[in-house]
Amino acid sequence: MNLIALSLKGLRRDLRAADVRALFVALALAVAATTMIGFFLDRLDRGLTRQAGQLLGGDLVLEQGRAFDDALRQELRHAGLELSDQVDLVSMVSQGDAFQPAGLKVVDDHYPLYGKVRVDRGSGVEGVDHGPAPGSAWIAPRLAQLLDAGIGDRVQVGALSLTITGLIDREPDQQAGFAGLTPRIMLNIQDLEATELVRPGSRIEYELLAAGPPAAIDGLAARLEALRNAGVEIRDVRVDRPSLGRSLDRAQKYLSLAGLAAVLLAGVAVAMATRRYVDRHLDTAALLRCFGASQRQLGQLFAWQLAWLGLVAAVVGALLGLAGQAVLLALLTRFLPLELPPPGGMPWLMGVLTALAVLVGFAGPTLLRLKRVSALKVLRRELDPIPAAGWLVVAFASLVFGALLWLYSGDPALALGILLGGLVALVLLWGWGSRCCSWSLPCWLACPRGAKGAGLATGRTSVGAPAHGQPGATAGFFRHLRGDGDHRAGQR
Repeated sequence: MNLIALSLKGLRRDLRAADVRALFVALALAVAATTMIGFFLDRLDRGLTRQAGQLLGGDLVLEQGRAFDDALRQELRHAGLELSDQVDLVSMVSQGDAFQPAGLKVVDDHYPLYGKVRVDRGSGVEGVDHGPAPGSAWIAPRLAQLLDAGIGDRVQVGALSLTITGLIDREPDQQAGFAGLTPRIMLNIQDLEATELVRPGSRIEYELLAAGPPAAIDGLAARLEALRNAGVEIRDVRVDRPSLGRSLDRAQKYLSLAGLAAVLLAGVAVAMATRRYVDRHLDTAALLRCFGASQRQLGQLFAWQLAWLGLVAAVVGALLGLAGQAVLLALLTRFLPLELPPPGGMPWLMGVLTALAVLVGFAGPTLLRLKRVSALKVLRRELDPIPAAGWLVVAFASLVFGALLWLYSGDPALALGILLGGLVALVLLWGWGSRCCSWSLPCWLACPRGAKGAGLATGRTSVGAPAHGQPGATAGFFRHLRGDGDHRAGQR
């Protein structure tokens, strides 16, 4: 028996049923809610990380008071990181009779690793992805004003005379705070030795900037810890990024948990639709048992059907989530201080995982009834398999939903607290409902049988009837309402 082909054929036939369409819509909406938030937060997080990399100068920054050895550079390059050397020091800069202390920023040919330097080289401000050439310097407009110098003039830096070829408008890794108050001059690292400023006792900071994927940096964790113990200052973009990153982490938890509320509602809808789906397929399962299908084959057949349905619903929901995050981004564009990268693939994978988890958690226990169908049900329709216990369905769904809470929040304590609080609230509501029924049921059963009570009696006897007899309950209650209305009209 080709179960995959048979499941696809059965799914095409079942798409005409209302319960399967309701199941599809519930899964698609659950995936759309989670992927819309996931796509938006993923783009915002990666955009913020990239901006933080620009502010730090790289994904990883190593700083110490002496030059880094070539062995360390080779090790970092072998790990997959792109490197750039930078030297910072303070020295006197002169032009003619004007002298001014300035912060020297010495960069190599790989600078900047992220972003662009905005510089005016005589034809307006433009963004360039390199530093000044050897023999030239770029200075800040404030320093140019203090020295009364401009493009084409020469400035003296230590023992070296450099030509000013640009005025710095903005650096991608521009320092904030007191370090950014000193007028800046940028020169090429090949000119550093000729300045004769590097001498024993000089206050010089050597920085090694590195850019690369997070996995490459994680692979160097032991080496970086050894460098920290040796006195090297290390800044990681994922740890030392701006405070907006920490705010984003809190917002990500909140919005992810809010999206899971839609998943919970969709799970309830999936459980209700699956019950109807199972009831409708009991006869089909009995016929397949007559044709020789085993319990394992029945379980695999209907599991494949729901898996195909969940996969299609995940794709449709992901497309809806992608469109939703585009609309959300269009509404919030003017409030975002950075340009966001294109959407990644991880939110879509999370959406597929969410759809399958909802199917397993909320439909799995009910679907097990189809495995226990007897072939005798073809002759005796009352031989329905016993449904799964209510506590088992709730416990399994709670376990899966708790795992989703943990996955989306990343905080096991928070996930456990929310799950236990929800279960306690469910138990309290269950007890309150049972108490209300125990109070109201005796009064209902004690209603007199007359013109007013006949409708209630009919409805009362019809409530416990099979599904095909349920219209009698509705008719009985309508009789009660009509009789009550006629009685009041007679009194008037």
